[in-house]
Amino acid sequence: PTTPVFIAPSDEIHVGVNVSNQIENPKSSTEVDLTVKTSEQLEVLGDKTKKLTIPQGREIGASFVLKAGSQLGVADLQFSASNGKESATFKHQVSLRPATPLIT
Repeated sequence: PTTPVFIAPSDEIHVGVNVSNQIENPKSSTEVDLTVKTSEQLEVLGDKTKKLTIPQGREIGASFVLKAGSQLGVADLQFSASNGKESATFKHQVSLRPATPLIT
């Protein structure tokens, strides 16, 4: 996935994910469900699952829009791609920090 290094509360970000079809079969393309799951610090705006048709030996990109909540800390992202027979999962983290440094 392509994410910023850190985000601030209320930020909306676009997260890009590429999925490749490396399955050797006689079909020319594979239908894949790409799903994102997040920890409570992030909200998915729009669909949490994208349906992709990926030609054999090719790669397709998809984008999810996420909104940061107010709880600071590490936000977890999990991306899963499945064609019904095979699946792959990738986990990623992004830091949720205040927009300006805390002054004590």
